[in-house]
Amino acid sequence: MGKLPPLEKVAELPPPPPFNLRNLISMLGVGMIFVSLSLGAGEAVTNPIAIAKYGPSIMWLATVTILLQIVVNLHVINYTMTAGETIASAFMRIYPRAEIGAAVVVFMYLLQWAVPTWAVLAGGPLFAIIWGRMPTTPADENIVAILNAIVFIISVCILFVGPKIEKVLEYWGWAFTVISLALLIYVGVLIAPGHTWIEVAKGAISIGAIPSKPDWFLLGGFAAAAGAGGVCHVALSSWYRDKGYGTASLAGYIPALIKGKKVHLSAVGKTFEITDKNLSRWKEWWRYVRYDQFGLYLVGCMLGMLVPAIAVLAVIPVGTTLSGAGVAAALGNALVPYLGGAAGAFVQVIMLWILLDTQVTVLDGITRGLTDIIWTISERTRRWAKDDVRRVYYLILGVLIAWSLVFILGIRVAPAWLAVWLGQAAGINFMILAFHLIFISRTLPREVRPPKILFPLVFVAGVWSALFFLLWLLQLTGVIKV
Repeated sequence: MGKLPPLEKVAELPPPPPFNLRNLISMLGVGMIFVSLSLGAGEAVTNPIAIAKYGPSIMWLATVTILLQIVVNLHVINYTMTAGETIASAFMRIYPRAEIGAAVVVFMYLLQWAVPTWAVLAGGPLFAIIWGRMPTTPADENIVAILNAIVFIISVCILFVGPKIEKVLEYWGWAFTVISLALLIYVGVLIAPGHTWIEVAKGAISIGAIPSKPDWFLLGGFAAAAGAGGVCHVALSSWYRDKGYGTASLAGYIPALIKGKKVHLSAVGKTFEITDKNLSRWKEWWRYVRYDQFGLYLVGCMLGMLVPAIAVLAVIPVGTTLSGAGVAAALGNALVPYLGGAAGAFVQVIMLWILLDTQVTVLDGITRGLTDIIWTISERTRRWAKDDVRRVYYLILGVLIAWSLVFILGIRVAPAWLAVWLGQAAGINFMILAFHLIFISRTLPREVRPPKILFPLVFVAGVWSALFFLLWLLQLTGVIKV
């Protein structure tokens, strides 16, 4: 294909809805999708594994990562809002051939999301709910695998219904996140003494504290999984496009199969003339973005990081190694002596819900990511689909469903290792994305680039992730010891 066609230029940037409380609530939502993804991607599993082993002193790693992720988010959102296309298209624009940029993004998606990790983890809490104990034997692991498949199939169903898939995830994310965080806070208040809350809060701001004999595979995974990093940011731009921010409101969106209708999805982005009127509207769009990122994403991710850590430290001794098929059920199981069997089972339900929501979001994320890439670079595919992007989306979804069921039922990988590896993969992808954003943002007119102060912070974000990756490689090769 070579180069992508240039962005189509429109005379006027569509105005955002007038700023008021009703419209603010309506426009918020992508940040909540990200918070719900953050809860499952790190806080539900990787967070307890790392906190149980090292205690609250490592919390600052997650704090730094979340703050740097906001910087990356703002760059990604700015591109989509200004260019009317996803950041994956931006990758395809900065390379000599679009196929090279497409290959980089496909690599990122497959590295982090090719395996149905959260469905693999979900069987543990479901097993504990049904049988009232942790899975410990090979026969138990076989049952967990079947439960994993059931959870996965349920999660798939959610992606078939609704006028717009992004909207379905948004409503699901609001309900799931608010209820889950409220219940986890309630559990923390019931069982955690005051000093535990203070220690966790202190750990979140004690920059530089490193445990003795650090496992950089685990610490890197813990840091990167906080706030849902890596390829999640690429999916973020697709959700913002479908939400209709800026010129993305002219691009179309991916509708669902049931109750959805055929919608034209532009293969080429749209930008706007640089005029005083358009720049004023652009700043108004940014007002909604700031509320979404700082009001929802930042607050939600910090709560999602701190609250599970408090609950874990209240019931699991520091130095404990969490592993096995029921690793995601460890917190609920540990709560039984404190709150009773019914309350422990209730927490298992929360964990199951967290993992189910995450698998739904991840499955949509990788499906829409691959769909966007193919839709953008292949005119033949667009002709085959008769300009109905659902044909491509649900074909890719079908392939991913089949592969995921094969993995769940036929391939055994330690769930705890898989969860931490996903964090490491997120860190690698975060590094790749951050360094690319330095060049991508400079393809936009100066008037609509992110504030200059954010550019060095994007570089810092890339170096931050590269540091963990390097330390892990040095430890893996024996240069430094655990």
